[in-house]
Amino acid sequence: MKEKLIFFLMFAVLLSINAAALSTDLKKEYAQRETIIIKIQGKVLEPINSGQVKFIREGHVQEIPIEYEVKKLGEDYYIWAIAPDNQENITLMVNGIHALEKGLPKEINYRQNFSIGNSSKQYSVRPGAIISDRDFKIKIISYLDENIEITTDFPESRRIIIEPGENSINYSVSKVSGAKLFSIKAGDYSVPAFLIGDFTKVQEGNPIAFEPGAVKEEYGAEDNIKINFSIVNRGEDKIKDIELKYSEELFNLDGNIKSTLDKGEREYYNLTLKKKDSVSIREIIYAKSEKFESALPISVDFEKENKKDNETGENLTDKKELYRCSELGGKICKGEEICKGSKNESLEGICCLGSCVVEDKEKDDSKMIGYIIAGIVIIGIIILYIRYKRTKTETNLMPRKFREAEKKVP
Repeated sequence: MKEKLIFFLMFAVLLSINAAALSTDLKKEYAQRETIIIKIQGKVLEPINSGQVKFIREGHVQEIPIEYEVKKLGEDYYIWAIAPDNQENITLMVNGIHALEKGLPKEINYRQNFSIGNSSKQYSVRPGAIISDRDFKIKIISYLDENIEITTDFPESRRIIIEPGENSINYSVSKVSGAKLFSIKAGDYSVPAFLIGDFTKVQEGNPIAFEPGAVKEEYGAEDNIKINFSIVNRGEDKIKDIELKYSEELFNLDGNIKSTLDKGEREYYNLTLKKKDSVSIREIIYAKSEKFESALPISVDFEKENKKDNETGENLTDKKELYRCSELGGKICKGEEICKGSKNESLEGICCLGSCVVEDKEKDDSKMIGYIIAGIVIIGIIILYIRYKRTKTETNLMPRKFREAEKKVP
């Protein structure tokens, strides 16, 4: 009986583990203009792209036009977004996720509700998730009218002065060894970052080697991407049970993996990209045996197409990179309003991050009237002066005219 009970409990535990479906760490409430950072928890089988994600007004079908992005950091997916600047009840929708549910592959349409409260965040960060093999920046958008001080802890602790409007904090990957997931403190935020650094120290003394040691390529938007590399045994002994670990969501492998390499033996491989879901790819391929492990960092960038509007000639690619004025925490000044404070370019035009004010027209009008009266008085004085000079001149000429007339009389 006791054995049956133990078996039943073990079975229940295993069942509960297998039954775990997708979840997120989405909070119930966020502040207005806050950077929302969400981790998707669960075994995802195929890539999630931005087209699968929607933010819908709760109970409606209307999509809320907010800035957001999906990032894969290592094995995990993150969604980051900038909360709207008004109170909202919102449903996060992620459609068509291919994931494990109860131990079986399934297509899941995920839904979760949250709200935007009536408080407002002092600043937001962009991006809210980072993957990089080179130095990078985090932008801080301050919605305040005065400077504030924040701290960051990567690559070391430091204090940063944040001014009103857009600020950039520079980060370096020079001290990163291998590929690691970091949580970078940027003021009130913890930004997840998958950083790919120097692999030379990590792979010292390792007989399994990739050639080339890293792949950094740039392709056109229409190019077929094929990554060629080889694995070589640089050791003195045969290496057995070699596994090649790569993202099967992103790549197809041409041929089979050779599990054994003799001393000095080399095996060539080709990876073909399945589909382009983003403007860049940062991935790590691993070759593992029982005792050794080697890594090949892959960095692929796709050229951006500078498409132009046929009517206006505007660069649409650049225009898409601008933010809405509401996302910057400002507003567009209307009519006779002028902006007092800093300004930024936005999708709608010049965005005022200070305050829009109307200058006092009555003051201006009274000043103008004063200037006009002063001008009239000055002109009048000039006219009177000219007349006075003429009269005086004519008076001085009278005696001389009388003397000339007397001389002419016989």
